[in-house]
Amino acid sequence: MNFDIKIERSYLQKGTNGTIHYQNKEVCKCVELPWFDNRPRISCIPEGRYTVFIRETDEHGIHLYIPCVPGRNYILICPLNLQIRELQGCIVPVLKHTGQGMGSGVEEAMKLLMETLYEDLMEVKPIKLIISSKQKSDEGAMPGDSGEGQTGSSGQGSVQVA
Repeated sequence: MNFDIKIERSYLQKGTNGTIHYQNKEVCKCVELPWFDNRPRISCIPEGRYTVFIRETDEHGIHLYIPCVPGRNYILICPLNLQIRELQGCIVPVLKHTGQGMGSGVEEAMKLLMETLYEDLMEVKPIKLIISSKQKSDEGAMPGDSGEGQTGSSGQGSVQVA
């Protein structure tokens, strides 16, 4: 049985939209910051293979922690309110994409994700997260693009959960 969590991304100008799969089934969607060369707090993390762990904190409840992202610290898969200043490179599960790097149903999607993964996370360690591109798009900023002239505040302050 395959215990990898897979995220397939689409890179867009104002955010990154993805789909989270587990055991070859779609669990939910996700949103992230746009790609800005893996710069801390303003970029999504690079594509690749990561180890994930389950943990619980007062601030985020039960969530997933990705400890070994090159050049980054405290990358989480957790329910945030999708304000750009709070994402800081984390991955936020959502039920539905509502725009570029935007979505709705954060709490419900996180609950669904944790219900799907919980038993295996408790029994199978470590579980891997594999992040890849869904497709190449001329519309979005792709890994390798510098994103020159764009910042985390380039009109993205309106990113909120409906």
